[in-house]
Amino acid sequence: MAFTSNLRRQHRLILDKASKLDRLADSDVEKSATDVRNVVAELAGVLRVHLAMEDGVLFAGLREKSDPDLRAVAERFGDELQLLSGELDAFLARWKSPCEIAMAGPQFLSEWRAVAAALRRRINREEEEFFPLVDRYYAADPSARAR
Repeated sequence: MAFTSNLRRQHRLILDKASKLDRLADSDVEKSATDVRNVVAELAGVLRVHLAMEDGVLFAGLREKSDPDLRAVAERFGDELQLLSGELDAFLARWKSPCEIAMAGPQFLSEWRAVAAALRRRINREEEEFFPLVDRYYAADPSARAR
């Protein structure tokens, strides 16, 4: 099993929640504000676990590896993750209740679309650029997992 398998599984779950939120928000965000907020909360929970694993385990561990290229890429992706986390936190803090969502539907939609686009770009980059590098590293040196 690839080192990043669990993170990839979480990506699929995040994307599923994001798509569900897209469908709800596109229908009539004001009328479905309670359902929208519930999906936002579900997405937030999955994201918090995922971001904690990436930052606290994956990036922290890779920053200590002897491979300078891997360390540099991990540092770059980790720094970018901090920026995205800030955007996500701001979005979640702003949209805490169904009433807030219902009263400002167009603003919610605009902000959600920007956050969703950033999130999807990040996941695509991790899946296409970063995770293959990590998986190759650990496949070449399985004992590195324990270090």
